[in-house]
Amino acid sequence: MIEVNYKPLDLSATDDKFATIYRAQVSFLRDLKKKWFTFVFPDSKIKIDEEGNRRHNNGSWFDLHEQYSTAKDGTFDVRYYKTINYDKKTGVKNLMPRKLNFDGYLSLSMDKDEDLIWYLIFVSRHMEAADWLVPQLDRHAPNLARTGRNIIYFKVENTVKSKEKEYDIMSLAQQVMTAIYDKTMGLSDEQVLYYARSYNVPISEGVSSMALRQELGSRILVLDKRGKYNKSLLEEFIASMPKRKEEAATDKVAAQALVNDLVSSKLIELVPKGTKKQAWLTAEGFEIMVCGVSQDGKEALVDFFMKNKDARQEYEEVVKKKTEETSQTS
Repeated sequence: MIEVNYKPLDLSATDDKFATIYRAQVSFLRDLKKKWFTFVFPDSKIKIDEEGNRRHNNGSWFDLHEQYSTAKDGTFDVRYYKTINYDKKTGVKNLMPRKLNFDGYLSLSMDKDEDLIWYLIFVSRHMEAADWLVPQLDRHAPNLARTGRNIIYFKVENTVKSKEKEYDIMSLAQQVMTAIYDKTMGLSDEQVLYYARSYNVPISEGVSSMALRQELGSRILVLDKRGKYNKSLLEEFIASMPKRKEEAATDKVAAQALVNDLVSSKLIELVPKGTKKQAWLTAEGFEIMVCGVSQDGKEALVDFFMKNKDARQEYEEVVKKKTEETSQTS
């Protein structure tokens, strides 16, 4: 049952603002055709240990009494309860339960637990937002009082959506694996060399192409704290892939590789130039380019070499000469 502004919710009141919101939200939930709603820990509460086991906390208690806010209709005091009892001495009304103990799994039926499902999804500040649980009208959307400061304890499990996301990530991972490890369908040895340099993979004399591929893969096919592939790393790598098989590398990859080589070989350095600017200089003091102090120096230099292919080719020769001199002295 639901209490609004310390009175039982009256769904028969056609002119009541909150009753209108409630009816629309419950109708939205029923239109989803879900007989059961299952609440589970959000991904942020789950960690994968070194042995691959899922770890999470023991759950949390939270209030079943919240302030519900809307942009159009204002703020309402909302309370979910199952039973009412009265203190024998004072006669004070008590709504029970006052709190809910969420231990990581709660499956509720729309036929029996409609009010609690509604409260957890639309009122509680502790639910992780989900785009598939937001009605089209802003007036009927979840509680606007939810902010980044609220502690998130649970989310609504959506198996189909989860599987779609997992499929998308695994599809990206498969593309990356093919590009790195399949010499026929993927990157050539020359392309892999550029990528290795762009990802700061150490390259020693006589290192094999397969060793570079293995190390490059370990830089991109990494797992996050939830045991999932890092989607942004996969997407970044795929976006940088050359469009043609014969292309040595894209301008960005080639420029990033060059900058990494120049910095690691100490052939260039970033120095202040006044109070608002900084400049990249060669070891001999020649100025390559100038950028603002608020800019990321490496990113600015990568962008410079992407746009200036002649300069890129010139400094590729500098790196090549340095590499040859190093190999002769070692």
